[in-house]
Amino acid sequence: MGGVGPDESTRSAAVPPPLPTGVGAIAGAARESAGQSAARQAPDQSTSPSGRGTGGDLEQFLGLKVLGRLGVAAVVIAAVYFGKLGWDRIGPPGRVLCIYLGAALMLGAGFWLRARGRVRPTYVGLLCGGAVALSYVAGVVAKLGYDLIGGTTALVLLVVSTALGQWLGRLLKLEVIATAALGGGFLAPVLVGDPSESPTALLVYLIVLHTWAAWTEHRWSWHWARGSAVFGTTSILAAWFLANGMPSAWSLVLHVQTALLAVVLPELLGVWRIRVGDARWSAVLGGLWLVQGLLTTVALRHAEVGIYGLVVGVGWLAAGLLLARRDELRHGPDLARLGGVLLVIGAALAWNVPAVDYTDLQQLCDQPWTRTGALLGVAAALFALRRFVRAGDLAIAVAAVLAGGISLGVDGDADRRWLALASLALPTVLLGLGSATVARACGLVVGTVLTFLAPGLVHDFGADVGSWRALAFGVTALWLIAGAIVSVRWNDPMLHSAAATLVALLGIAWIGTAGSTHLASGGLDVLANWRAVAAVAVLAAAGGVGRWRPLPAEPRDLPIVATTGLAIAYLAGLVEVIELVRDWASGWRGAMVSLYSLAFAGALLLGGFVRRISAVRRAGLAGLLLVAAKVALHDLAALDTTLRVLVTGILGVVLILGAWGYARVQRVA
Repeated sequence: MGGVGPDESTRSAAVPPPLPTGVGAIAGAARESAGQSAARQAPDQSTSPSGRGTGGDLEQFLGLKVLGRLGVAAVVIAAVYFGKLGWDRIGPPGRVLCIYLGAALMLGAGFWLRARGRVRPTYVGLLCGGAVALSYVAGVVAKLGYDLIGGTTALVLLVVSTALGQWLGRLLKLEVIATAALGGGFLAPVLVGDPSESPTALLVYLIVLHTWAAWTEHRWSWHWARGSAVFGTTSILAAWFLANGMPSAWSLVLHVQTALLAVVLPELLGVWRIRVGDARWSAVLGGLWLVQGLLTTVALRHAEVGIYGLVVGVGWLAAGLLLARRDELRHGPDLARLGGVLLVIGAALAWNVPAVDYTDLQQLCDQPWTRTGALLGVAAALFALRRFVRAGDLAIAVAAVLAGGISLGVDGDADRRWLALASLALPTVLLGLGSATVARACGLVVGTVLTFLAPGLVHDFGADVGSWRALAFGVTALWLIAGAIVSVRWNDPMLHSAAATLVALLGIAWIGTAGSTHLASGGLDVLANWRAVAAVAVLAAAGGVGRWRPLPAEPRDLPIVATTGLAIAYLAGLVEVIELVRDWASGWRGAMVSLYSLAFAGALLLGGFVRRISAVRRAGLAGLLLVAAKVALHDLAALDTTLRVLVTGILGVVLILGAWGYARVQRVA
């Protein structure tokens, strides 16, 4: 009835469809056929045993790794309790043997399952790792629980457990087992070792373990094992010294230095082959500077190891020179800087006298000429070596600071001045021949401190010390001008910024010195005094630094120098005016201050117009406005009528002239 019978439907299903015709149809049929073939060959992800999506991965992780590790941990904990409590029928030796038997059974099960090949390698690793842990527990229980064996025997047993873990880790290619076993090896002497008055045996043991870890890192790339070895060596040795103290300064220095060399020796050998990454080398350098700095403090406080810096400094400097021949741009200068600084510090500390308490740094100023001469000699040697390794600036800067500190700390003006003059050679070398901006700036700063403080530490312009104080300002001004000239020679904007900042500080120092007791009590001739001479020196420094500047200079340098020069020029004249009218009536004193300020501001305004310098012109305008405010708020109330007329009249004339100057120009920049 219009339907399809069974026979017809069967025939229609069996009859193949008509073949497509044309190029496009043929290509479509080929793509369809390829898709069907790929679908037949693709594995069924829903039935794949290796992955069932995120849920399957989580289930596998929890079921295999988490449960397995918890199970091993439970067995180890049970073994510990068994060793502690146990059955009464089993004595202490039997309990220990039972724990060893459990370790052997777990190890045997792991190897049997590994040979059968029906479990994952992770499970085999869990069993083998548990066996290593049980064997370790057995040795600890035998020593700490029942004292069945001596400390040396127990240590040997734990080392055997560590070696077993290393072998299994290599066999199963599981670094985690080897790392955990190595950690147990480092803890072994802490847990079962016999106490000793010297850390030598412990240090040898730690170095052996660390050497093995370094070899495994080189051979099999076990980075975690090496990291645990570095941590174990440093922390356990530090814990020994904290718990036992140090028998002598030499013992501390020798043991720590030996441990340091053992820890960093693989990296030093790797540097020679240029196989150390930047991150690891930075960590090595940080550790070297930290440990050597701590040992230097020991040498500072204990005269018997005063030559430590000289010996170690020569060693690191030689290593830097050796590496510079192979890898000049990176690692050689790094070690040479460390060696140079240690050598400089050693040159200062080698002359310590055992009877002197060097916890007070002032004691370093004894034998000042010997120490200063040693610093100069070491600095000269480092400077001569700069052609082989460009790493002398930092050490010379440290030498300059030490020599300057010694010279300024010496009692007696004559010795201090001559020592400062000799020490000035070091910052001069840095300033003129430094190979880096930081070195030149450091030389400028250290030289400024020496030239300013060495002539006289008393900040006063009185008759007894005024000449030395003025000389300090003069020499410092010449030094800062020299720094500006050097900045032009090297085209060094940073050095010029340092010189400008120091000029400002010199101006502040003049203000503080001029405000001393002599200014308050009088006693100085107007203009014919050392205070005025020092002010001229500061103005010369400001003018010289402003005159010599590199291109391009920092935008803030010139304003700093100009502000300092204007401030000192105004204040120097103001101080002399105050000194001149000190004995006048109070009204006249106030009027003279206003008239002087008015004249100074008017001169600035005039100079700004004539020289077409907008900054000077604006400074003069601001000064006039400030004087006008002072006259309105103070002088009109404090002065008598005659002085009011005088001050306001002159003020009005100056202000009118200033306005006339602005009226003449068409446009103010």
